[in-house]
Amino acid sequence: GHTHGGQIRFPNGPPIIRHSRFCLDEGLFSFRSSLLVVTRGLGSVGLPWRWGADPEAILIEVTPRE
Repeated sequence: GHTHGGQIRFPNGPPIIRHSRFCLDEGLFSFRSSLLVVTRGLGSVGLPWRWGADPEAILIEVTPRE
């Protein structure tokens, strides 16, 4: 979804505005045998700026288990 890391948040604090009904604003999450990566993304929603939730793009390298 479009969480944008909260888009507006205090440093090291929870988001002020959350664009998702889930509490998965950013980070790596584990559910059963799966992993979920939620990034802050590059854009914004509604407001044309971000505060305390810097834009982010990541590269995930998937490798087979040995």
